[in-house]
Amino acid sequence: MKYQWLSFVGLLIFAALRFAFIRLTGRFATFKEDLILVAIATCIILFGVFSYAAIHPKAFQYRPPARSVARPKQSPALSLQLSQQESEAIRRLINLLYGDHEAAKRLVIANWERNPDRPLQWVIEKTIEDLIRDRSR
Repeated sequence: MKYQWLSFVGLLIFAALRFAFIRLTGRFATFKEDLILVAIATCIILFGVFSYAAIHPKAFQYRPPARSVARPKQSPALSLQLSQQESEAIRRLINLLYGDHEAAKRLVIANWERNPDRPLQWVIEKTIEDLIRDRSR
């Protein structure tokens, strides 16, 4: 699809060559002469493509598709050894967020950054309270 314009250009070149042949000879071309005109049009197109490639070498280089970097399934912050109370609080928070683990992680980390001196259990409970408070507004 990217180079489909080449077939249109080829058709135009062939039509121009055929028109020039008729003007010069005063008759229509035979099948063999048409094949020769097609070969000449192909050579003209190939010359143009190779000239363009020589002038713009990066235009025809293969570029592999960009790949996204795979993220680990579990972040280091969530791989801590959690107490039973902390695990239950996190489960409750995730339930309040309808199963959105990433949102729960973001909210807990944001609260922890605001209160770095507090224990994790307190931060999780504060996050749950803030969420309930914000939803009731």
